[in-house]
Amino acid sequence: MKVQRVRFPDHSVTWMVLDDDHIPVQPILTYRKYLRNLDRSPNTIRAAAYRLKLCWEYLRDEHLCWKEMDIALLAGFIPWLRRQDPTVISIASHSVKRTNATIDLALGTVHGFYTYHMRLSTIPELPLSQLTLPHRGRYKPFLHGIAKSNPEATRIVALKPERRPPKTLTREQVQCLLDACTHTRDRLLLALLYEMGMRVPRDAQRDCIAE
Repeated sequence: MKVQRVRFPDHSVTWMVLDDDHIPVQPILTYRKYLRNLDRSPNTIRAAAYRLKLCWEYLRDEHLCWKEMDIALLAGFIPWLRRQDPTVISIASHSVKRTNATIDLALGTVHGFYTYHMRLSTIPELPLSQLTLPHRGRYKPFLHGIAKSNPEATRIVALKPERRPPKTLTREQVQCLLDACTHTRDRLLLALLYEMGMRVPRDAQRDCIAE
């Protein structure tokens, strides 16, 4: 399977998914036209094409029809995406190929694709979502409880992104920055930022770039 770039006579560009016989995958093609009619950006359509191509390859490897998708099969899509080579099951430990954030984006695209076809009645209703009340955590927004909260449809199969520690500079790197300063003011500001754990406000960053 492959994702083919297509250019229209009006010079606009889109992408379509081709199967192993180089024939466009019709359900994905219909969804791509839907996204294009909604004026979604070419990057959004391109990303959706690549993610749905992965879903189709997963269904092909599992010998399944795309209309048979359910939450169990969608959950099985997660370890398939994590393997370095989805066609090979290795007993040795390997680093994951994709992060949770990347996998969740693929799950969101697949969920949107199936939601679209369920609304068209192309496929029967699939229990891929659940109704939940917003703000179920400890945090409550201002005036919480004044208005009645309506349930929201959320995806059942979803992943939380990994928490990554912020990147920091070593003492040697900070010292190189201090030694490179030609003004005492700049050296003082950098030393304050490093010693006190401060950061430059975004407005100040924009002012510095403008200067």
